[in-house]
Amino acid sequence: MDQGSLPLEDLEDLSEPTELPLAPPGTVHCQECTILIGPGYLERERFSPPGGAGVVCGACLESLERRARRRPAPAPESQPVETGVSRHGERH
Repeated sequence: MDQGSLPLEDLEDLSEPTELPLAPPGTVHCQECTILIGPGYLERERFSPPGGAGVVCGACLESLERRARRRPAPAPESQPVETGVSRHGERH
């Protein structure tokens, strides 16, 4: 094995979810892409995701907002049809 090359990982190990290491003091992980957010890192500002709790980076915030705009609006709830007497007291 060449000393400059990295060892290949076992593919089965890659399919298992791994926990992120603790973020250094004053930083947090983006809940979407897991980059570190805080002073001295590429992303310095934290954002709250739309409609949820947690922290995301600016790029993930933009992506979440785009996805939210693309979602179809929920269908309006159907109103029950009243029969019998109208608003003006007339029978139908």
